[in-house]
Amino acid sequence: MNELLVKTFSITLDQLILCANQTLYMVFVSLFLGSVIGFILAFILVLTKKNGLKENKVVFTVTSTVINCLRSIPFVILLVFILPVKKAIVKTTFEDANNYMKDGIRLREVIDVINEIEFDDVKETHAFGNVYEDILK
Repeated sequence: MNELLVKTFSITLDQLILCANQTLYMVFVSLFLGSVIGFILAFILVLTKKNGLKENKVVFTVTSTVINCLRSIPFVILLVFILPVKKAIVKTTFEDANNYMKDGIRLREVIDVINEIEFDDVKETHAFGNVYEDILK
C-alpha cells in the first residue's frame, strides 16, 4: 500500500495520516470557534432585541449589521473562485455563434427597414428578405 501511494501520489502513508490529522484538527477547531462565536452573537441579539430582557436598540443594530456583513464573506469568496469557470463556460458556449447584431446601429437599421415594409404585399415580403440579408453581410 505504501509503495502504491509513493508511486501514484509521491506521498508516504505516514505523510497521508499526518495530513489527515491536520485537516481534521483545522475543521474541528474552526467548527468549535465558529459555534462559540455564533452562540455569543445569537445570545446578544436575543437579549437586546425589541421586548427582550435587556432591550438595547444600538447594540442590537450594531451586532445585527456586523453579522449581516460577515456572513456574506464566504459567498463573495466563492464568487471570486468561480468567476474563471463562469467565463470559460460562457466563452465556449458562444464562441461559435455568429452574432450579426453586434452594435445598436445595425439593429436600428434593421428596425427602420422593417417599419417601412407592408407585409400584406408578397413583393414587399421578398424585398424584406433581401434587404435583411444585405444588412447582415
